[in-house]
Amino acid sequence: MVMALRRNPPVSEKPPFALVESLGFTRLYLDDVDDLLSLLRGRSDSLVLAAKNAVADEAEDLRSATSGELASVALRVTGPDLTIWLQRERASVGTTDDSEAAQSLVADVAALLRTRPAPFGSAWFSSLLPLTPLGLLVMVPLVLGVLTVPDGPGAGWGPVTLFVLTIAFVAWIATSNWKISRQKGSARIIPRFRSEILAGSGNRQIVLATIIAAVLGSTLTAILAFLLR
Repeated sequence: MVMALRRNPPVSEKPPFALVESLGFTRLYLDDVDDLLSLLRGRSDSLVLAAKNAVADEAEDLRSATSGELASVALRVTGPDLTIWLQRERASVGTTDDSEAAQSLVADVAALLRTRPAPFGSAWFSSLLPLTPLGLLVMVPLVLGVLTVPDGPGAGWGPVTLFVLTIAFVAWIATSNWKISRQKGSARIIPRFRSEILAGSGNRQIVLATIIAAVLGSTLTAILAFLLR
C-alpha cells in the first residue's frame, strides 16, 4: 500500500496546563533559589535551571548571568512535569500533569515563593516605568501650552490644578497597571546571597532615603514655585 505524501501535517500541540498559579511580585536572592532547588530535587526526577539560553547547575552559577539572562529565568521539572517562570514579564508555576503529586508540588512552590514578595513601592514603581514615555509625550506639550497661552483651552483650570490632576492621573494609571501586572506576576532575581546585601545596608539605606527625600522636595518646590509665579 502506497502512502500519499502529506504536506502541512497538523502540528502536535502540548497539552494544556492543568494548573497555573501566579506568584505575584517576587524578589529572589540566591538563598531563595537554593531553597527552591532543594524543594524540587527532593520531589522530582530531574530539573533544568535556565537563564534565557544559558543553563545553570546551581543557584551560585547565576552570579555570572547577564541582566538579560536574569530577567528570563525558568525551571523545567520532570517527574512530575512542572514549569516555573521567574521573569520580569511573568512569574508563575504551572503543570500539564493533573496528578495529585504535580498539583501538590505546584501549591508548595507557590507557597514558598510567595513568602519572598517584592516591596510594594518597588513593584508599583516598575509598573510606572513603562508609562513614562507616553506620559511625557502627552503631558509636556499640554502643560507648556497652558502656561504659554493664558487664553487657550484649559486655561481656566490653572496650572496648579493641572499639575495636581496630572500627578493623580499618572498615579491612577500606574496603580491600575500594577494590578494587571500582579495577575501575571513579575520576578526579580538578585545574583547575591541575602547576607551580602543586608550586611552594612542600614547606613546606606538611611543615606539613600535622605538623598531621595531631598531631591523630591527640591523638585516639587521648584515646580510649584514656577507654576505660581
